[in-house]
Amino acid sequence: MDGSTDRRIIILARHGRVAPSTRRFGGPAAFRDFLAAYDRAPLDPSRPPPPDLAALAGGSATVFASSLPRSLASAAVLAPGRPARSLPLFDEAPLPVPSLPLHLPMVAWTVVARALWLAGAGGCESAAAVRDRAAQACTVLEDAVAAGPVFLAGHGWMNRLLSHTLTHRGWRVLETTGHGPWSRRVLAAPSNGQEADR
Repeated sequence: MDGSTDRRIIILARHGRVAPSTRRFGGPAAFRDFLAAYDRAPLDPSRPPPPDLAALAGGSATVFASSLPRSLASAAVLAPGRPARSLPLFDEAPLPVPSLPLHLPMVAWTVVARALWLAGAGGCESAAAVRDRAAQACTVLEDAVAAGPVFLAGHGWMNRLLSHTLTHRGWRVLETTGHGPWSRRVLAAPSNGQEADR
């Protein structure tokens, strides 16, 4: 779809693929290092964004990003020359580092950590706190859409929460392209009188 022709839409895009890490297996300490390295890593230049996603970003009135490098870099690639409005509200939901005597692939650690986080594991921002943050972030996006289409170069888990919150408020999902790098969800504003209370 062409975002420039639909004024009251929000595009939630996931950042591009991060340059691959050389770390593949390890214990909790290695997983902690892996997470820190992921937050610092640049985008993989061999995986550019699809042209239609760049068109959506370019047709937006406002471009948002989180405070994390992969989000800021994605916004710069998608909307060159247009400074993104960077807010920590859009930062990815964190992952705890489980104190488990295991030697696992980093992908497996990520799955285990997210499951434990959802179950209430400590050591980082809680799931409830992230949901509250997502609600605040949605209000920022909704306020900005008054000026025209809004684009967020965000993160996988946080974008899911944003989409869930927006649909609860009456927004309609027009398009979704999965959950991988450069994926997107496009949502249309509620019809007059249909918006749920914030």
